[in-house]
Amino acid sequence: MQPANGFSSMKWNRLISWFLLILCLSQAGAMFFLSRKKPLFSKAVVKTESGTSYSLLINAERFPIPTRGEQFLSISVSGQPQEPLLEFPASRSIINFTDEQKAMARVTESRFRFYYDRPADLKTLYVNEKLNLLKRESDWETVLAVLRWSSKQFKSAHPDTYPSQNASVLIPLLRSGQVKGFCAQYCYVCVQALQSMGFFARYVTLLGHEVCEVWVPSLEQWVCLDPTSGSTFVDERGKRCSVLDIARGQGPLKVVGELPGNVNDFRARFRRLSYWLRNDLATHPINIYDLDKYKCRVIFSSDDFRELPPGGLYSVFPEELYSSPVVR
Repeated sequence: MQPANGFSSMKWNRLISWFLLILCLSQAGAMFFLSRKKPLFSKAVVKTESGTSYSLLINAERFPIPTRGEQFLSISVSGQPQEPLLEFPASRSIINFTDEQKAMARVTESRFRFYYDRPADLKTLYVNEKLNLLKRESDWETVLAVLRWSSKQFKSAHPDTYPSQNASVLIPLLRSGQVKGFCAQYCYVCVQALQSMGFFARYVTLLGHEVCEVWVPSLEQWVCLDPTSGSTFVDERGKRCSVLDIARGQGPLKVVGELPGNVNDFRARFRRLSYWLRNDLATHPINIYDLDKYKCRVIFSSDDFRELPPGGLYSVFPEELYSSPVVR
């Protein structure tokens, strides 16, 4: 008797046999293919060098890898078989430049543009406050003199209303007690005083605090200043610290000045950094409600993305914020 669908039992047996044969062949082929490939796991080890920055590039996003010299950076990758998964050719470890290439080389510039007030824009501040008396034999000694002077111009208090951002207008109001000021106002005074003397200086927002940075030509680096306390910072080797140095540093931090409270508690504020792109507040003041539009937030971890304001600027590679501001 034939089944209702027209297939005999013999035909069914043949179909099942063919199916099992194809399944076995496909499994054997897969095993043969995989045996010819490299392992599903690959690893590379790179010896780090002093003064060299290392980072990981994923989908055009760069993630810094904090390292020191004479360490070993181990990178492991697992996934689908490829040839190879990970490879560091010896020819890529050292690149030799010709003299012509060295002559053509330029300092890497930031993709963010910083704006500063010029000395000519701040002439009123420079003359009225007799800032010429703060000049010293070296640029660093001059910076310290301006920092100490700034910290003594008024007594810190929480402002009732947000006062002017122009230091030449702000200072008389603070001295007379017509307005109050705290960390932000100390920074306005210090940054604009430094700019009036020809320095590049900028504002940096921490967690609940404002500090500033100044480019010191003789040191060829940015240095962190806290005008509220009149303090600077050095690491365990005695190197003057930038804001980023303090945020990333693991060793002891020494305060040069009169910082109130515990230095470790203060250092925790540096885990949230926002660099002001607009540092020309004397000529182009910013509405207090628009301040976040002109700050670049540094992203240290994925959690930092949650605190970004709508449309906020950010960077996962803060080294790009530390190029020289001097036009070469």
